[in-house]
Amino acid sequence: MPRLRQNERERAIVMLAAGMTQVQVANHFYVSRMTIARIKTRLRDTDTTNDRPRSGRPRQTIVTSRQAHPNNRFVNASQTARQTHGRHNSRISAQTVRNRLRLVSLRARRL
Repeated sequence: MPRLRQNERERAIVMLAAGMTQVQVANHFYVSRMTIARIKTRLRDTDTTNDRPRSGRPRQTIVTSRQAHPNNRFVNASQTARQTHGRHNSRISAQTVRNRLRLVSLRARRL
């Protein structure tokens, strides 16, 4: 079942406030009634419909370095890894570079 984006969650809350039932709102967005109920509960508990923080280890690379990888298309993943520092000035692997490039539909140059 697809997740609702932020603007869709806010629209769902507006629809509920306008008097629509949870079932009607769920049918409108093609999600289950429990999805709408959880959004309503989250709004009541946290005063926002934003996603809750995810558990797990933070990514090694930060957003700015992820955007810097595709700048030079002719550098291979190993060279990019050597030039890029992760969080706390730790080194990142060439595989991490390849994974981040794959996220933005790019491929690392091969020698």
